[in-house]
Amino acid sequence: MKIENILKTLDHNLFYDVAIYDVREKTPLYDSVIIATSPSFPQMEAAIHYLEKEYTLRGVESGRDWTLIDLGDVIIHLFAPQERDKYALDQILSTYIIRKQN
Repeated sequence: MKIENILKTLDHNLFYDVAIYDVREKTPLYDSVIIATSPSFPQMEAAIHYLEKEYTLRGVESGRDWTLIDLGDVIIHLFAPQERDKYALDQILSTYIIRKQN
């Protein structure tokens, strides 16, 4: 349910190319990683705003090209299009993918 609510927030803020990874076997620190591409920096800030209304954010690192949101059991990476390919997190986590949606 938490993942579905996060996906609704990302969809509402026009994020695309969303991927969800189950990393419970890889790390004891969190259960899921969500990676999404942002259409703009203001959309990243809007997503933070909406998520903090619903959840306690354990941490946020925000920049113009990459924002990381720590929800405890879920980590969210929001990328500008050019940065997502640069960091290649999707490739690193590819064996743990649950679902991908455009």
